[in-house]
Amino acid sequence: MIKRIFLGVLLAVAVVLLPARAMNARAAPADCALAADTGSIDALTSLTIPFNCATTGTVFFAACDSGGVANDDLFTITVNGAVVSSNRYENDIEFVSMGSLQLPAGANTAVLHSVNDTPFPPATYSYAISSNAAEVQAYVVEFCGADFGGFNSTVTGCGATFPVFTTDTAPTAGELRLDIQFGSFNREEGQTWRVWSLKAGERVNNDPVSISTPNYVRLWWKPAGGTQWFLLPSQYWTGAGDGTIKSEYGLACGGATPSYHTSFSRAIPDTNVPLLIR
Repeated sequence: MIKRIFLGVLLAVAVVLLPARAMNARAAPADCALAADTGSIDALTSLTIPFNCATTGTVFFAACDSGGVANDDLFTITVNGAVVSSNRYENDIEFVSMGSLQLPAGANTAVLHSVNDTPFPPATYSYAISSNAAEVQAYVVEFCGADFGGFNSTVTGCGATFPVFTTDTAPTAGELRLDIQFGSFNREEGQTWRVWSLKAGERVNNDPVSISTPNYVRLWWKPAGGTQWFLLPSQYWTGAGDGTIKSEYGLACGGATPSYHTSFSRAIPDTNVPLLIR
């Protein structure tokens, strides 16, 4: 009788403990602890940010201007070449695009870029990286200053591929450059993504280019021996395709990606290109 009672107690304990252990396993933390900092770097330089993840999962990123001078510093965060966060200004209010990316367990690296030549150096930043989106948002809200207006969009780290054509040939030897622009409002050139070195009489014909999205792209041409760049405008709208500045040259996650057709004969001197700070 005593043996039967003891066996019954053991079975009861086992029935209680097994689900508890299974539940604890499912609830085990599988995240990247918050990596955040506020500081400064020289304008147009970069800062490498190491961070660790316990397991593979979604990681969130945000960066902003945290200095005492409002509306003077622009930043991006890139991971493996993909832009995962950027900030912009509209009507003297700063907005931040908080992005996310699937990353593996272990050591990872992000890069914070200063993407404008601030008139009040150095470039003052705050950044936050975590698998907990609320932690990232809370840090940015606390350290981004009184001009912070909120999170305007989410960057997902997806990509798009589009072909590049020049409908005529290069009039001289020179350099064709594809730049990514960070945002439709500030029209800042953020990064040179692709360069073609052309000889007189050569053209680009159906050359595919892949970039992270959402982003904005433009082609620039500089004849050999010269110093001035010329915009080669696209014949087609990308993005929303409604002809507005906001959608011009825009590439979005899952959006339309028509080809970038352009012509050397339509070159516009960079000094005549509106709404663009270079």
